[in-house]
Amino acid sequence: MKQVKKTETFTSVINDEDNKVLSEITEFDKEGRVTLSIKYTPEAEIEQKTIVKYDSKGYVLEEIEYMDEETIAEHTKYKRNDESQLVEQEKNYADGSVSFIKYKKNEQKRTLEIKTVDDEDELEEREFQKFDENGNMLLKEIYDWDNKLKEKYENTFNEKNLLIRQKESQVRDRLSLESELEFDEFDRVVSQVTRNQKGAITHKILLSYDEQGRIIKQQVGSTAIVKTAFNDEERTEIEQHINAAGAVENERSKKFDEDGNLMELVEGITITTYKHEFWD
Repeated sequence: MKQVKKTETFTSVINDEDNKVLSEITEFDKEGRVTLSIKYTPEAEIEQKTIVKYDSKGYVLEEIEYMDEETIAEHTKYKRNDESQLVEQEKNYADGSVSFIKYKKNEQKRTLEIKTVDDEDELEEREFQKFDENGNMLLKEIYDWDNKLKEKYENTFNEKNLLIRQKESQVRDRLSLESELEFDEFDRVVSQVTRNQKGAITHKILLSYDEQGRIIKQQVGSTAIVKTAFNDEERTEIEQHINAAGAVENERSKKFDEDGNLMELVEGITITTYKHEFWD
């Protein structure tokens, strides 16, 4: 399988491909990691540009985001210890301000504390995480600049380490959502039901799969349905969004090459094409 070196993305209106516009460029290293990403406006001006640098082990060293060709919006540097664990991020912004994200891990207690501070070491936000012996996150708490709890997330896993319950709490607003997930015999999610603090269902999704484990049907609530049809011979994928009346509201079709790289995306009257260059 060939490794993609560069992808150019073009957009146009169906039957008017001669007037296609370059909308995005993405470059990769030989390991498949993104090193450059540029997004363009319809007027061919740079909307966003990101450069990513890696160390010899493949971890991110620097990430530079530009608001145009030369003006840096945000420059992030990553610092790791001898075990390659992330210990600090330094973020430099366009207005000259600096913030630091510091990571403190306790292996014995299986906890991680993440603190965001300014250049005077004043707290901006704090996050506390707790894990089980298998590395699953059991608890995440987010505190504000005054070190007061504002968000809380609680996870429950089964004996297979599958997430079966998740509770999200907005502490100040006294709001909470709790989701329960069910799995089939292949450990694939087949349903997710979310209830609010009063027990009323706010979101429900049912999933069906084909023999290859690909999602072919998503039923959202009691009305909306998303169906996906795969044609392996023609290397195509068609996704349809169907309303309660059974009518197709939206359709997306994709075409892939023999290595699974996306070549074409059609949605509505817009067609997006992808031109790939490969490493030798």
